[in-house]
Formats: sequence, C-alpha cells, structure tokens
Amino acid sequence: FSKNTSQKIFNKVDEYISKYPIMGFLVIKNGEIVVERFQYGRDQNMIFRGMSMSKTVTSILTGIAHSKGLIQSLDDKVEKYWPEIKKSPYGAVTIKELLLMTSGVEGGSYNGFTASTGSGIFRELFGSKNPNNLIEYLNNINPNGIKGNFRYSNQDTEVLGRILCKITKKNISQLTSEWLWQPMGAKKKCQVVV
Repeated sequence: FSKNTSQKIFNKVDEYISKYPIMGFLVIKNGEIVVERFQYGRDQNMIFRGMSMSKTVTSILTGIAHSKGLIQSLDDKVEKYWPEIKKSPYGAVTIKELLLMTSGVEGGSYNGFTASTGSGIFRELFGSKNPNNLIEYLNNINPNGIKGNFRYSNQDTEVLGRILCKITKKNISQLTSEWLWQPMGAKKKCQVVV
C-alpha cells in the first residue's frame, strides 16, 4: 500500500468501528496485518469471550471433520455419531440440520439465565455434576418446533459440538487449537468453549 492508501484504509476502519460496538478489528492481507484496532480499553493481549462466534467455529470444525472423513455425510443422522441420544428428537436430526439450525427442536436459549435459574439444556450443562443428566434431558425433550424452519439455536450447536467431541475423543478447545489456531499461526491463548 502507498502511504496515502494506507491512511485512507485506517480512516475508514476507524470510522466504521466508531459506529458499531466492535471490541477488536483485524485486517490481514498476504499474511501481514494491515490494520489492527481495538475499542473499550481492549488490546491485542486480551482474551475475548467468543459467545455466538463459537457457533461459526463449531461449524468450521464440522466441515473439517467431514473433510477428514470423520463425518461421512452431512445427511447422516445424529444417532449415528451419538447413539446415546437416539431416543431424543435429535436422534433423527441430520448434521446439516444442526448446521443450519433447522432441527425443529427448540430450547436452550441463554436469555440471561444462570445454572440455578435457567431452564433446559443450560441447567443440565452448568448446574449438573452428572454428564448423564444431559443425555437424559435430551432423550426426554419434545421437538416443539417445525423441522426445516430456521430458529437460532444454542442447543443445536451444543449437540453438534458434543458430536465432534465424541468422534474425535478431544474437546472443542483441543480441536480448535489443532485444526484452526495452529495452522493459521494464532496465539495459544485462543480458546473455544461450546
């Protein structure tokens, strides 16, 4: 970039992030950082909570698992990879439906709940010390939704993440480190929790 072009890009980025609640913004071109900006007292050494960005990471990991043959087809049903929840409405849902959030199984919204006051899957994930409670919960839920209709779903992504853990025998942080962060040269501080 020429100095003039660079300053124009910096100005556009600065203008853009001043309008939106963006904590960090990074532009990389040809392997080099072109622009790196932070707001709200953040800097490049801080660890950020990924929140729903983790859904994208989980989807990327699913694609990698598929390309490695660990998931044979996106049309495979959940029960093939997680037979313990075969009785659940999720048993008949496909990997593709989880990725598209079209499972028809509703529930699992954060909505500010805590483990003690929350409901559904998050009570089981954060409030229970027994991992079998999650399986029991999933096997006893009702679909409530319409299969094929999109509905933003934390629960669909949670099920997808559990499938990845089962088929790889690794947790999501390990997979993300091995399959994404290390190949791209990211810092080891990066962590994904699903």
